[in-house]
Amino acid sequence: IFARKLLKEMAMNDLDCSNMARISMMETGSHTGDADELDSSYSDGILNGYAQVTTLDMQHEVSVTSDINGTENNLSVHASGIFLRTYSVEVYASQSTLVLFGTGYRWDFTSSSQTTYLCTFRLQDGTATPTAVGAVPGDLLDQFSIDHKGDYLRVASTESSTWGYFNHTDGDGNIFQRWRQETNNRITVLRFPDQSAESGEKNNTVLEEVGYIDGLGEPGERIFAVRYVGNLAYVVTFLQTDPFYTIDMSDAQNPKMVGELKISGFSNYLHPVDNESILAVGQEARDGRAVGLQVSMFNVSDPRNASLQARYTVEEDDDNWSSSEAQFEHKAFRYLARQQMLILPARISGEDTFDGFLIFDVNKTHIEPNFNITHTRSYQGCNYNAYLQARSIVINEQVTTFKGHTIKNHNLTTRDLIWDADLDKNLTKEDCVWYL
Repeated sequence: IFARKLLKEMAMNDLDCSNMARISMMETGSHTGDADELDSSYSDGILNGYAQVTTLDMQHEVSVTSDINGTENNLSVHASGIFLRTYSVEVYASQSTLVLFGTGYRWDFTSSSQTTYLCTFRLQDGTATPTAVGAVPGDLLDQFSIDHKGDYLRVASTESSTWGYFNHTDGDGNIFQRWRQETNNRITVLRFPDQSAESGEKNNTVLEEVGYIDGLGEPGERIFAVRYVGNLAYVVTFLQTDPFYTIDMSDAQNPKMVGELKISGFSNYLHPVDNESILAVGQEARDGRAVGLQVSMFNVSDPRNASLQARYTVEEDDDNWSSSEAQFEHKAFRYLARQQMLILPARISGEDTFDGFLIFDVNKTHIEPNFNITHTRSYQGCNYNAYLQARSIVINEQVTTFKGHTIKNHNLTTRDLIWDADLDKNLTKEDCVWYL
């Protein structure tokens, strides 16, 4: 009865489990079938959640049905599901593969280790079909930590140990103890199972580890940014400085670190401008402390000798601090290749306050501010649900920016304001939640 109700809730037709990855793939331990020999998992349950992927085939011919309630147009809909050992899930997608991943814990009754669980789906003919599951040590930063190339999945992760005091050397050579974690940053290469009839492994549904590289970064550093470009991976770690690593991924079984550049600060988002340049957004830092938003251009034409070609720091004094939503949300980042312009949402707090967008002129050797777009609110103390995420759209040399409670449209060439909209206009106290 429980199984039937569960399948009904998962919207599977005719109680068909064929589109669900095997529950047993999420087991741990000896796999002998004895429940007592299974490792306990996070929150005392092997199955902590269920994720369903629904695909709508927008190119499929729409069927028309008619019943007593009238005529109805039906899209082609397909649903697939997977049980997960994590409560939350993130998504990576390539042209042909969808990956759901989340961080859980493996327990051995005396200690636990962070583990990221992955489930892959094949995207084909308007459907998403589960194909394989796997796991890598540690946790992932975001979807850019994963890359699908050919028969392989490349996954960058950070393993963390318990917190403790460790020796640390400052810029003057003084040694003191600092409270931090021991970490290990790595890239794991997983191979998709060959599920063809000729392979004899049609029922093989496990991602196999075939290679890895670890030890990236100094002790205590974590991965702050990852980007894969062809056979190269660029990895940024940070604790005191910003090591910018170049990894040769051409040999899946033996990835190698071929370049390392140590500079101040760190990058959160890496954007390939072309095969020779990486545009980065992050923070300048002093003695491991972030001091202001920075934009950097790296020359990676020689993977063994990457160099910092240009950098601009928005604020780096003790009276102000700046940041950008683009550090953590790539949809807030907009680079215009033809105009060689970068549009970033930004916030500056301190003596010089600002909330809006910064427009930069960017080329391979220079990063210079062009103009700013300020987004202000009519009622500074008014808060309510109509809040716009920081985004920008460029059409016909006009940029429309969205942030908070305002929308503005400017000419990129003349910098003139063409039109704006204030969501707070004509609001009264009854419309808002007021904070003193």
